[in-house]
Amino acid sequence: MEFDEFSFWDKDGSLSGKDITNAQRNALYNLLNKEYGAIEFLESFPFLIIGCQDGPPDENKRPFSIAGAIAFWVDADDFDFLPVFGDFALGDPIQVDESILDQITLLEVPSKGITLRLANLWPECDAISVLWDMLVVELPLVDHEAHRDRLKGLPSNIYGCSLRLHYNNGPLPNTQRKRTRETEPEPTTYSQQIHHDTDHVTDKTLYPGTMIGSAGQEGELCSTVTAGILIEKGNEQRLTCSFHCWEDQHKKHSNQFGSSDTIMKTFQILQGNNSGSAVGYVKERISQTDIALAKLRYTMMVWHLRTGL
Repeated sequence: MEFDEFSFWDKDGSLSGKDITNAQRNALYNLLNKEYGAIEFLESFPFLIIGCQDGPPDENKRPFSIAGAIAFWVDADDFDFLPVFGDFALGDPIQVDESILDQITLLEVPSKGITLRLANLWPECDAISVLWDMLVVELPLVDHEAHRDRLKGLPSNIYGCSLRLHYNNGPLPNTQRKRTRETEPEPTTYSQQIHHDTDHVTDKTLYPGTMIGSAGQEGELCSTVTAGILIEKGNEQRLTCSFHCWEDQHKKHSNQFGSSDTIMKTFQILQGNNSGSAVGYVKERISQTDIALAKLRYTMMVWHLRTGL
């Protein structure tokens, strides 16, 4: 459900809804109320969470996206979903060097060097993940009370950073099963790389935050992003990812995008930070947004949000 008059995507290319007027927003919500019985709304981009009075409409009767945002349909009586990983901290904000901030862009994965410099801010962390507009610091697992206490002293945000700062108590769901390091990071050495040995094709697993990338003509890795979530509709599954990672291929071979015989090679998805096996290919794009839908080679074990997508 897209509109010519407005979109949650801003003129500067970010997804925040700041360009939509109150009148346009009210008109949209009135339309959703009339068509679907929607009475509760929460803008938590890239999601628009919609609570319906008599439960979400049937899958074949509800739009996947609305004004550029992914629609997440729930029963209004269970309107407590918040697509946020980890918790907010209560400590004072921190400042980092502008050379770091200049290389952090919303909906793009920071380079390995920048990631390691960020990790140096939390030497006790087990991992750092970038999910949509969130920087999630994965801390060692402790009991609930101890985690609550440590949140009081952790930085609440980073001055001037476009990413929201969150802290997860332990690893993100499903990531701990085969997440290993071949080398241990040295926080004072920025050039040292962190990498994992999981073969996601053999293992048939993908997790939010897993590095995936596009391929060049010779199969070399061109660009990388993090995997999103798995969505299901009937028997079909699609993995969400950022379209800009395959934008160069689309500019050169737009006629192959969609349903051609060569789409699986041109728009293939490689696993990991280095050129690896293909896990699938980008098949669809949500309107003109940066949200793409990928078809996986196998039915993979992915931590996904099932309700109402």
